[in-house]
Amino acid sequence: QEEVRQRTMIQRVARTGALEASRTRVQSCKQGIADQVRQERTMLEHKRQTLRERQQRRAKEINETIKTHQSQVMHYKMQERLMQEERLQGETQARLVAEESRRR
Repeated sequence: QEEVRQRTMIQRVARTGALEASRTRVQSCKQGIADQVRQERTMLEHKRQTLRERQQRRAKEINETIKTHQSQVMHYKMQERLMQEERLQGETQARLVAEESRRR
């Protein structure tokens, strides 16, 4: 009778130990998964930030290019206007000279 009781006790302790070991393994796995998820989130956030910065730099470059082109267009238009004025002045001058020579 005593032997049966001891055997039962030993089995119960063994089962409790196995259960505790199993719980520890599960907890360890959960912790590992949580760490992995945290690492991946951090990595993704870093990638997002890098992408955001790259997009902002690219937008800035594009805006600078647009400003430069607009400035060049304005410059060319002004040059064109000046050349047109010079041509008109030249024509007017030629007309005046022609009239003057006709009067003489």
